[in-house]
Amino acid sequence: MATIVAYAVASILLVAIAAQGDLEQNLSANTTRSLETHAPLFAFGVIAVLLVAMLTLVARTGHHDTIRHRMIRETAILALAIATVALAALVNVHMQAFLIGWPSTPDAPPWWSNATLSTYTTSG
Repeated sequence: MATIVAYAVASILLVAIAAQGDLEQNLSANTTRSLETHAPLFAFGVIAVLLVAMLTLVARTGHHDTIRHRMIRETAILALAIATVALAALVNVHMQAFLIGWPSTPDAPPWWSNATLSTYTTSG
């Protein structure tokens, strides 16, 4: 079970790293629009729920059925790996920009996005 927890922690770290990013677009000579992504709580929640479900399945098999126990453990690790890749792709700044229609989006991103939009003006 410690192996699955280690994989879950690694998954959270990889998703957090994939979520960091920013894009900028110059709207005029002095105005710039920025899109930044950050660590998504939704993705961490998905990994946590998947972790609890997999740990429950592994714990219920016990160690008396070694082959079944190993199969479920390996399936749990595979499920975490697939979830990590999918969530990392979803929270990436470029995917978020595509999903919310950036740069022609309103000033606030949708509730499901991990992006922060801002527009700022520089002088000079």
